[in-house]
Amino acid sequence: DTNGDGDLTEWNNPGTLGNLDVAHRIQAGWFSAASARSAGFAGMDFAQVEPATLITSMSLMLVGGGSGGTSGGVKVTTLAVLVLAVVSEARGRDDVEAFGRRISPSTVRQALAVGMTTTLTIAVATFVMLETTALSLESGLFETVSAFANGGLSTGVTAEVPPLGRLLLIVLMFVGLVGPITLGSVLALRQTRRNYRLPEARPIVG
Repeated sequence: DTNGDGDLTEWNNPGTLGNLDVAHRIQAGWFSAASARSAGFAGMDFAQVEPATLITSMSLMLVGGGSGGTSGGVKVTTLAVLVLAVVSEARGRDDVEAFGRRISPSTVRQALAVGMTTTLTIAVATFVMLETTALSLESGLFETVSAFANGGLSTGVTAEVPPLGRLLLIVLMFVGLVGPITLGSVLALRQTRRNYRLPEARPIVG
């Protein structure tokens, strides 16, 4: 909490949920969390929210909904595969497993490719946005993530963005809508087998 009074994000923030009764605070908070992953309706004024709420909302938008759905983001399944891969590596297992099934290495590589491409796209777009506008890091990052994830949320600074920045947001909306699905489909369809394997290398990681 930026006010330093120990409140949990927006619970007592008068600019967002603080003036509502308890039932409506819970309802508005739940609606905003769900909306960030799908509908994009603003249940509160995101220009008044705490930095922790911005980070949480960006995370929800970036993940999005389920695979095959109309929501943006990298999709829940992609994140689940990446988390399972980290857990399997931490346990020293060769296979990534879940619910009594083994996830194929090609699926893990596809999830990693989508995740890394998304991260790189957001990083480059945020850099360009900050260099071409007078936005703060929080606002610039929130706008680019929301555009890429097609979240529909904004801190209210879009009108202040110059034409180049607006064009960037438009491109991000298109890339975010078709990019992860297209990349995943292309990687799945371009599976090739070679009749030989190169010698194994073990570079130092970490």
